[in-house]
Amino acid sequence: MTTPIALLTPVSPPSSAPLAQTAQRVLQHLLLGFQTADLPAVLACFTEDATIEYPYAPQMGTAARLQGQAAIGQYLHHALQGMPALVFSQLRLAHDVVQGVHWAEVHCEAPVPGTDRTYRQDYVMRFELRGQQIQYYREYWNQLAAREAFGGEAEAQQLFTPAATTI
Repeated sequence: MTTPIALLTPVSPPSSAPLAQTAQRVLQHLLLGFQTADLPAVLACFTEDATIEYPYAPQMGTAARLQGQAAIGQYLHHALQGMPALVFSQLRLAHDVVQGVHWAEVHCEAPVPGTDRTYRQDYVMRFELRGQQIQYYREYWNQLAAREAFGGEAEAQQLFTPAATTI
């Protein structure tokens, strides 16, 4: 399998810029929160007025934009309950410290309980910080990988959407 996030070291060259180091630390805490399904840890990575965008989520009938910690928490509460144990690897980071924009790529795998399937996903994340927290986060992922791993569009959509949560 892949390396647990606690041991995950970026495969990209480390940056000596303090802002880049902060971004790396915040992202690693975020990924650890997702790996352990720890909603308070995930939410602690975001500012109170943070924005999350998932440009490809509408293709699965889920929210494309979440505004504020309350909306993020409502969305992720449901998603983290049904998410299999995620294992991240192959972290790559790039930073534009002048613009305050950070990019990350990470691979994720997780066995899907009750099936012989494995969720395999490569994520690309663009984020901006305010202090030690994420103010803006945009995540690109392949919704087809989710559909295949979770047994179809309806099953994958159920994982991310409690009743009818769109913002």
